[in-house]
Amino acid sequence: ASSMLTETANDIGLVQDRVADELENRGFLRGPISSDAPMQQSYASSNINGRVTKNISLVYRVEGNSITGIVKVQAQVRDGGAIDIVDLQFNDRPAGGGGGGGSRRSSGNSYRDGTVIDV
Repeated sequence: ASSMLTETANDIGLVQDRVADELENRGFLRGPISSDAPMQQSYASSNINGRVTKNISLVYRVEGNSITGIVKVQAQVRDGGAIDIVDLQFNDRPAGGGGGGGSRRSSGNSYRDGTVIDV
């Protein structure tokens, strides 16, 4: 059970890192960016034909360069650590996102990338 909690915490950290990168790249915040522990979170994992996908929803406070805001993000973490930002909002406004890949940080605003998962 403790290994599952550690894995969940690691996945949440990866998503927050990716969101911080998105917010910085899109000019919403400038580094260094700090993310608080989530005020709300939802975590679900599915295994279809041996492929694990974790769906993570978070609401948390983020700060960078004297700007503070609330992030709402829905993301998927796939096998190998690829992170897809499904929906990302910063202070209830769209902030960009989308696509897979690895990242150092994460932060959020609203974005829908229209990814279709064929199972």
